[in-house]
Amino acid sequence: MVSKVAVNVGADQRDPSHDIALVGKDRTVGFMLDDGITSFLEGAASDSTILTPGGNSKLSFFDPHYASIEQTSWQDGAGFEVFSSLETGFADSMNAFTMKDGVLFPAPQWKYATGGILSVASDMPGDVQWYPLHTSNKRYVSQIFTPSANITSRLAWIWVRRVGKPGTLTCELCANSAGSPSTILQTATLAAGSTIDPASFLNRFAWSANETLTGSTSYHLKLYGASTDSADNHWEIGMNDNATTNGKSSADNSAWSALSLGLYYRVTDLPKNVRYAEFRLLGAKYVLLDYIDTATASRVFIQGDRGKATSTAAVDTTSLVDTARSWTTDEWVGSVVYIVQGAGVGQYRTITANTSTTLTVDEGWDIALTTASVFVILGSKKWTEVSTTGLGNATDVAVQNDVAYFAQGTATNIRKMEYNTTTKTHDFGDDGTNKANHLESMQHPVDGPQMWRSLNAAATTYNAVSRAPAVASGSNHVFAADIKVGGTDSLIRDLAVYDNELWIFTDKGPFAVRKDRAETLFPQMDMFTSTTNGAGSVQHDESLFIPVGGFAIQQAYGGSLIDASRKRMPSGRSGHYGQLLSHPAGLFAGIDAGRLGTSSVNFRDDARYGWHEVFRAPRVGERVRNVWWDSVPGIKPKLWMSVGADLIYQEWPEGTLDPLQDSTMNYQHEFTVETATHDFGTPSLPKYIKDVKLISKNLNSQTKRKAVYLDYQVDLIQGIASDVELHGVDSGSWNTAGAFTSSPEDIISFEIGNVRRIKFRLRGLTDEADTPPIVYGLVIRGNARTITKRTWTARLTIANDQVTYTGGEDFTPQDVIPWLRDKTDNAESLMLRTAVPDMDRLHVFVEPISRRIDWVLSESGEYGATVYALFKES
Repeated sequence: MVSKVAVNVGADQRDPSHDIALVGKDRTVGFMLDDGITSFLEGAASDSTILTPGGNSKLSFFDPHYASIEQTSWQDGAGFEVFSSLETGFADSMNAFTMKDGVLFPAPQWKYATGGILSVASDMPGDVQWYPLHTSNKRYVSQIFTPSANITSRLAWIWVRRVGKPGTLTCELCANSAGSPSTILQTATLAAGSTIDPASFLNRFAWSANETLTGSTSYHLKLYGASTDSADNHWEIGMNDNATTNGKSSADNSAWSALSLGLYYRVTDLPKNVRYAEFRLLGAKYVLLDYIDTATASRVFIQGDRGKATSTAAVDTTSLVDTARSWTTDEWVGSVVYIVQGAGVGQYRTITANTSTTLTVDEGWDIALTTASVFVILGSKKWTEVSTTGLGNATDVAVQNDVAYFAQGTATNIRKMEYNTTTKTHDFGDDGTNKANHLESMQHPVDGPQMWRSLNAAATTYNAVSRAPAVASGSNHVFAADIKVGGTDSLIRDLAVYDNELWIFTDKGPFAVRKDRAETLFPQMDMFTSTTNGAGSVQHDESLFIPVGGFAIQQAYGGSLIDASRKRMPSGRSGHYGQLLSHPAGLFAGIDAGRLGTSSVNFRDDARYGWHEVFRAPRVGERVRNVWWDSVPGIKPKLWMSVGADLIYQEWPEGTLDPLQDSTMNYQHEFTVETATHDFGTPSLPKYIKDVKLISKNLNSQTKRKAVYLDYQVDLIQGIASDVELHGVDSGSWNTAGAFTSSPEDIISFEIGNVRRIKFRLRGLTDEADTPPIVYGLVIRGNARTITKRTWTARLTIANDQVTYTGGEDFTPQDVIPWLRDKTDNAESLMLRTAVPDMDRLHVFVEPISRRIDWVLSESGEYGATVYALFKES
């Protein structure tokens, strides 16, 4: 029978009956301690709560107290949210080359084309060094420049980056006085803010009004920081240590002295809202410039130049002469001349020099040239406007039989252009009275070359397509009967050829022409009605990739659709996959994020289907609408991009897909790669981040000119609110832990605890474009802590003759021992009562007990014992 014992124990109780008590569902049991409260020990039997998930790997620290989590490949691409073991993806990147297994480095350097529609005075990278603007240095810097012709200036673009939290950065356009800045003509500022990313960016300083700059007159761009800026908080300006004309600096904005650096700058007028369309005609490469406002006539530009030899060039001679040209000396050096017609056709030569009328090439001609030899200059960064006659607002272009045809809508005749090799001019004319919204040339396997056109409902009551057989120069197309397409509430947006069929893309989805009927395809696309559906579609391998809904891309093959979009595109950067480009190694996509977003060019790797950003527009609203590949024998291929009103190009490696195998490559001066979020596989547990190790090449231990900075975001640091959780990927809320400056290995100490999740960003810089920082691996050392539970060991005395502190009969061993074992076996949680306030009213589990018999009466079976118990907080 269970004893009836009065139990009175607790921090709020007087005259306790016992030292401690355990309160169960059925009753409360008090216990006497063998040596008073000193026999109740907290924590002696606690297990370790340090968790080291992830283990060690080849780049590990090999420290048994910590997990070493490494990343040595980024080839699965962007969009990964949470890091897992053997991860080869990442969250996001900018200006990084992430497609190559086992290595990470900057993307090929991008540059602006020359020529084009903007009024420009410019000097852009190049090697990039950084000049600090603060009172401990010369706070003012200025660059003299002289426009080659009259230009209307409204904008100045300058490479900048922040250090710490600087004040306002000011840019002034000034007149020139004896080689130094004088009268201020225009002023613009960049207000400082703690949310501006420490990564460098090409900032646009906008004047409040246009300023007309006179050709052959010198001006200055002057920049300076706030008077309160210091070595810890200031702006830095991108500079050129190989500038033809160096800048000047000043401590007081009065006395100016020469710098050994020149400012990188770009002065332009306001950008126009335009689209580009690339096409090729008789061996040369052109772009059609389409003004979105439709009121401005389109324009045509040729890359490089073209002409016809005016004298012979014998075998083994290294020149070509065209006396009708008036070139600038050496403007074509590094480009390629290609003979497209006449004697010597098919020959390519690299240009090593040029005068106003003569090209000098790198090796002699294998076949002699004559006055019938027609040539083009390829691979140049210069675009020259072609004189057009009668061209209106053209919306599309297609080439057939060496004639370019321009669609000009349902109210204006198709305009055509061909190069006249006799007059060396581009001749224009109408294609009869034919009209079109879109044009598409195709080679039909049975009917031969065809020209397809679309007509959206205007003069007619339906949308339609029709086709005509190819015609010779001087003849006009004769289009067959209209093939009706969809309803008039869904306009035709583009045409493409896939699987020897014409595909028609409308707001509500695609159609294919089969047996001269428009057959609806993928009716499920109707739920993603968009004015950009299908625009920019391309066949890649055996599939057709179709932009859908203004934010996604679908892969069509065998009657099915598969989503091929980049996953988890950051806010403000998603948009229409406006132009797709098939490449032997994958698929390029220009992503047009609209006037309020940041556009980019991404690459989808065929090997792993990961998306990799290779270019990002320098400013919000600079829309990427077109991309195309420019491959010319003998020089590096170029990836061309229309960015806003500009044409921008990247040179890619020659003869290889691996830039590191081409020793003549130049790389972007800065790149960033954000890791997926690290939670050590235990997102709810607190972590301790000890340090981070980088395995690399080309970092400079003497300066930070070749370095990789380590930025980070955490969700909790000593109670501070979450960066990752609250601010997100692109908020600029990056903390900088330091810079890796030594190769092959360097370590940055963190010593940060109470972290649930952490994200890192590598930010690599180089001051030499041909020597990139190369990353082979990143290793994070840290551990997690499981939930801490308190434990107590107790040495209890239990005896048949034992009394309580209040003099009453105590529990007998025959009552207590079975009760304790029952609570242990059934995992019942008991309330612990003690006189110590922070140990009172806690819930505990009782571990299996052990006991030592101190005495026993054999005739009655009564005994006394010391019981050893372990209580663990539940």
